Amino acid sequence: MNGGLNVLGNLASKVCCTNRRNHSQKQRISHVVKVVNGN
Repeated sequence: MNGGLNVLGNLASKVCCTNRRNHSQKQRISHVVKVVNGN
């Protein structure tokens, strides 16, 4: 589980860094929630 959470955290960090000006924080959180629910 820790490995999966690490990967998810890294992905979320990349998305936040890449799109920090293009997407609001709420949209990023919603995306992470969708990814978590998808797993």
